[in-house]
Amino acid sequence: MPATTTPETALRLIALELILIARESWEGDDAWAESEEGILSHPKVRQLGEQANRLGGMTGMQDAARLACLDSRGQVRDSLSRAMMHELNYAWNGIGTWLA
Repeated sequence: MPATTTPETALRLIALELILIARESWEGDDAWAESEEGILSHPKVRQLGEQANRLGGMTGMQDAARLACLDSRGQVRDSLSRAMMHELNYAWNGIGTWLA
């Protein structure tokens, strides 16, 4: 990310990357393609959680997860977002103060 990127913009970019990773693996109807672990098995997901933690600690991680999974009203967007939110909870376990 460029040096001039604000923490808020960086968290949005993290959220977008999480969405792209999840979409690559999603088959629909609460099923992950080629993996029973979904995004948990993707190495970049944990790195993104660590990056969000460096940017804003627990709040930064929560913000990135919300941006990736919730709509503007704070509602889960769809079944992909619901599954992703659940899996992020476990994928990010132990980063900073995040506990599954």
